Amino acid sequence: MERDYSYTNQLAAAVRMVNPVLSFDKAFEFIPYDKVSIRPAGLPYSIWELATHIRIAQHNYLQMAESANFTPLKWPDEFWPKANNPSEAEWNQCINDIHRDRESLAYLISEKKDVLTVPLTYANGQSTLDLILKAARHNSYHTGEVVVLRRLLGIWP
Repeated sequence: MERDYSYTNQLAAAVRMVNPVLSFDKAFEFIPYDKVSIRPAGLPYSIWELATHIRIAQHNYLQMAESANFTPLKWPDEFWPKANNPSEAEWNQCINDIHRDRESLAYLISEKKDVLTVPLTYANGQSTLDLILKAARHNSYHTGEVVVLRRLLGIWP
């Protein structure tokens, strides 16, 4: 009997979409570079800081899912940018890196479809599926925060 892997396409689509209501791409579309470092009154982060945090955490989950030689980052110090003044090239690279790692997570779903739920001994028993879902939930949460920041900055369509 042939195994049904149709769920892997749905899971990969969920990783790419990030949020059932709003995609990462839509939330980050047309953000003026001159607004990425602004921290609205009362908030402890900017769009740049959230984007960088998404990038770092997503890459951390990806590395953990891919390699037993993974070295975890130190929370919270290594999960946030050191400075809040990126160049435009750094901003663009951050978004590109998020897309690249998101695609790598989606690829892992099809690559490891037979062992997605097998506990990874080096990851405290978490499976590849656990790590991919954590990355997707984390990205969704912070993508929603970016929308709030955009509203406060007057740059939400």
